Amino acid sequence: SHIVMSANTCRGFKGEEFVCLFGGWGCIFVHSFWIFFVESEEYIDKSISLCYLLKMKIHLHTSPDWRNHMIRLSCCIPGGSLMPEGVASVPQSPAEQIVTKCRYLLSLGYDTTECAGGMLAHLSDEDRAYLVRENRESSLRLTAVNSLFPGDWKLADPAQDKTPYLAHAAKIFDIMHELGIPYAVFGSGAARSLLADNEEESRASLFDFMRSLADEAGKRGITLLIEPLRRHESNIFVTVPESGDAIHALGHPNICLLYDAFHMAEEGTDLSCVKTYVPLLRHCHIAESPKRSYPGCEDSGDLTYNRRFAKELLDAGYDGAVSVECGFGDFQKDSAAALTYLKEIFCR
Repeated sequence: SHIVMSANTCRGFKGEEFVCLFGGWGCIFVHSFWIFFVESEEYIDKSISLCYLLKMKIHLHTSPDWRNHMIRLSCCIPGGSLMPEGVASVPQSPAEQIVTKCRYLLSLGYDTTECAGGMLAHLSDEDRAYLVRENRESSLRLTAVNSLFPGDWKLADPAQDKTPYLAHAAKIFDIMHELGIPYAVFGSGAARSLLADNEEESRASLFDFMRSLADEAGKRGITLLIEPLRRHESNIFVTVPESGDAIHALGHPNICLLYDAFHMAEEGTDLSCVKTYVPLLRHCHIAESPKRSYPGCEDSGDLTYNRRFAKELLDAGYDGAVSVECGFGDFQKDSAAALTYLKEIFCR
C-alpha cells in the first residue's frame, strides 16, 4: 500500500531532490508530490510531520538548514494590535502596512507572516481588493490573524447581544478566506474575561459564543485557536493545561490550541505540557519574558526558556509555524535579529 503526500506538505523544501533512507523501505520523489511505500493502509493527514507520522528516524541528504522546513519560522507584523513597532516607518493604509511589512519579513527569510484582526476589520473595499490582488500576485504567506476583538467588548457577558461580535468576526474571516489564512487566534484577553461576580454563568456564555465563532470560522475553512494568556491579561485560558482541557470540554472539532512561550514563561509553565497537548497544537508565538522583547534579546529574564521550549516542540514532532509576537523597538532591526536566533534554536 502507499501514502501520497501532496505538494503543499513539501513546498518548504526549496525543491531540492534528496533521498530519505529508513531501513530498506523505498522513497520516490516525483516532481509535485512524494510517494512513500510503507506497511500501512491508513491514510495520513498531510499536515503532520513525516518524522512524527512514520515514527522512525529519517536521514535527509540535503542542505544543513533542513529543519527550517519542519518548523516554519514566522513573524507578526506590528499594527492593529497591542504590539508596538518602534521607529519603523508606517505606510498610510492598513493594507499597505500589511503588504510592505510582510514583504520585508519574507525578504529576510521568514517562511510565513501574521497580522492583527484590527488591520483587516476596517479595510475599505478598495484596500481589500488591493490586498487580495497583491497576495494573488505574490503570496504574503499569512498563516494566522490575532487580536480579533477590542478589549472593551464583553464576550462572556450573558446579558450582551453577541450578534454584532459575530458579524465583526465574520468580516475578518471573509478576508482571511480570500487571503488563504488558515488560523484565527482567540486571544483578546480583556474581551474574553469572565465577569467577576458571575463566573460560572459567564463561562457558559463564553463557551456558547466560542462554539458559534468556531462555526463561522469553519464555514470558511479557518480553525479557531485558543491562546493561553498570563493572568495579568485574562482570568480564563491562562495556562496550556487549562486551555487544553477547555478544548476537550468545548467539544468542537474546529477549536484547537496555540502555545505562546512568553505567556508560558510569565506563568512559570512546566514545559513538559508541550508534549502532552501537542495533538491539539496548530500554531505558536514566541517572545522573551518579562519585557515581551524579541526572541534572543539580552533583556530576557531567562534566555534558556525559549531554547527549552524549542527543544520540546522539536522532540514532540511539531511541524507548524512559530511566530515572533513581541514589542519592537525597531521593527526592521529586531525582526532580523529574531530570525537569526530562531534559526539557531530550531535548526539543530
